[in-house]
Amino acid sequence: MSYQLSRRQFLLSSASVAATSATVLPGCKMQSNNNQTDQTHRIALLGDVHFHDIHGDFGFNDNEVCIRTMQDSVGSTRMFNENYFVFKATLDDIVAEGIKFVILVGDFSDDGQEAHVDGLKRVLDQYSDDYGLEFFLTHGNHDPTTPYGEDCDKTFLRSDGAGVKVTSNQGDVESFNPTDEVDGVLYSTKMQSLGFTPLMEKLGRFGFQSQPHYHYYETPWNSNKLEDRVYQATSADGDYTVECPDSSYLVEPIEGFWICSVDMNTHVPLDPLGSQWDHDAKGYEDGKVQKPQVLAWLKEVIKRADEQGKTLLVFSHYPAIEYLNYSADDFYYLFADSSYNHKRVPTSETTEELIDCGLKLHFAGHIHINDTAKYVGRNGQTLVNVQAPSLAAYIPAYKKITCYAPDDFEIETKVIEDVPEFDSLFNHYENEISWRTAKGLDTHWKSMLEVSSYRELMYQHLICLTVNDKSDDWGWDMRHLYQSTFPIYWLMVLSVIDDDLSGTVLSTLVDNINPDTNDTKVIDLLVGAGLEQVSVNNAIEEVNQHLINMNYSRQQLNQAIFTDYCNAMLHIRNGDELALQDIGLDKVVGYSVVAELFGRCDIDNNLENHDYSQDYIEADPEAGSHEEFDENKDNLSNLKLRLAALARIFHMFRITEPTTHFRVFPSRGEVLDLSNENPLRIKA
Repeated sequence: MSYQLSRRQFLLSSASVAATSATVLPGCKMQSNNNQTDQTHRIALLGDVHFHDIHGDFGFNDNEVCIRTMQDSVGSTRMFNENYFVFKATLDDIVAEGIKFVILVGDFSDDGQEAHVDGLKRVLDQYSDDYGLEFFLTHGNHDPTTPYGEDCDKTFLRSDGAGVKVTSNQGDVESFNPTDEVDGVLYSTKMQSLGFTPLMEKLGRFGFQSQPHYHYYETPWNSNKLEDRVYQATSADGDYTVECPDSSYLVEPIEGFWICSVDMNTHVPLDPLGSQWDHDAKGYEDGKVQKPQVLAWLKEVIKRADEQGKTLLVFSHYPAIEYLNYSADDFYYLFADSSYNHKRVPTSETTEELIDCGLKLHFAGHIHINDTAKYVGRNGQTLVNVQAPSLAAYIPAYKKITCYAPDDFEIETKVIEDVPEFDSLFNHYENEISWRTAKGLDTHWKSMLEVSSYRELMYQHLICLTVNDKSDDWGWDMRHLYQSTFPIYWLMVLSVIDDDLSGTVLSTLVDNINPDTNDTKVIDLLVGAGLEQVSVNNAIEEVNQHLINMNYSRQQLNQAIFTDYCNAMLHIRNGDELALQDIGLDKVVGYSVVAELFGRCDIDNNLENHDYSQDYIEADPEAGSHEEFDENKDNLSNLKLRLAALARIFHMFRITEPTTHFRVFPSRGEVLDLSNENPLRIKA
């Protein structure tokens, strides 16, 4: 059934939303303090803002349903509503910093819906006109979701706490059946996801089209006209091609400074008419095949920049190097998260092709992580890739870039700690809790409403996302351990026991041991499980000696459980060294001590080497995910493979590049740490 609110109901239920307009749209202009010289250029680079316009015009009575449900947010890698507030707060911060140029590296909208794109345009226009900011955008896999647009539907939050389906497909309205979670349906053409051309027309002012004040502008297609900026996308079987737009461009906004946007979205047609498309969001990996013209153009741009002495900043939505400190396989083996899928990682062959293009420094988004990676090519040239985190996820931050010279870049990661009005929608989520409780639905995320800052909200969001959604895809053994309260100390003991334990026996131990179980009972359980008393005693002695050698005590691990360890690894995955202050340095030091011991589970005793045949069940990171209990997969021997993967992740975190504040000298491949935010880093 369709649901509509009265004018009075809407005004009462959305007063807090309306009140935010005054705070997020300042009445007085902030003075820009732009100290840039002809030689020094300052840029703010934002990754994956996923703008959701909470005041968007979807054509309803007074826009009463413009807020997504919290239940949807904790099932997504990003928060849906609060990104409105953090985006505005970040732009205010950029203005206060005196920065003029702002780059959005794709996924600038939710899913390219017209209402959200129109809202984004209003914000960008305001900051351009009032504060003199210049924006440069590229497309991501969420904008557009398909080259020529498609229907879209999302679940919005009704004032009484119920979900309501908002769709651009009239057929969805006619076939809708209410559920406990989604109780109504509404139709809106503004929910339609736009294609390339409408997006570039609406947002043309922001890099997609040449502007009168630009010193120079070009595209790979020998034309700046939108209708000419196309390539022939080839079907998977190679039988036919369909025309597909490309939005790559080169702009010189100020003399001597070039900004190059590389559109590596590749859409594969599923029919000769181009009515259906596939999109794996692999970026350069597919782009080098589907549109090699763009990489050939990039090579020429880099060559000309060198010859003309231009400072060149190259960005794309997609990374150019393996991210996650070269631990993507291990992360996928443990946590099976398709958002960080190891198959999205550029292969070394792709990175080599980019190095052959002359690329030395590259900026990207897409993965929602804070990361810096360095790769040395066959020709000895180095490529550095800088990943911008998402403001709509953990850790909410943007990159401040200062270009001193063509071969000298300073990069600082600015975390957005506090956001005005970030909690102004919480009363609506309280209504959602009431609705869901009355219907007997899950509300595990309600503790998120107790946070005191936006940064803390994003920290808790990642935990709730893991509990609500992501852990369902883990291997049964990982999920069972995560949902238990199994102590880290006794997991360390199991890791050094030579004997194997069956899946059934190991599962029973996990269910019966917790931080309050005394040593005598645990030892009895281990011996009762079939382990020799001497083996158990030797394992305990080995662990205790390890703690002594590491100048650490068992008491410091007293209440630590495997769940905490996993959550810490996931926060480090997203925030890298910036996560340390949120986790707590004392805890991270403890996890480092644990990882040192888990490293003994690595079969070849080389934490910097990946050997699929030894490191993973079935020699495949994807084999780490299995829903049901498996006696052959969930035994102690295979658990040790998991622990070895955790050890490799932590080791690589300690030896790779800084991510907080650093200097890059691209030609000589040097990355210089300016912050020392990771005290655990092993310096070369």
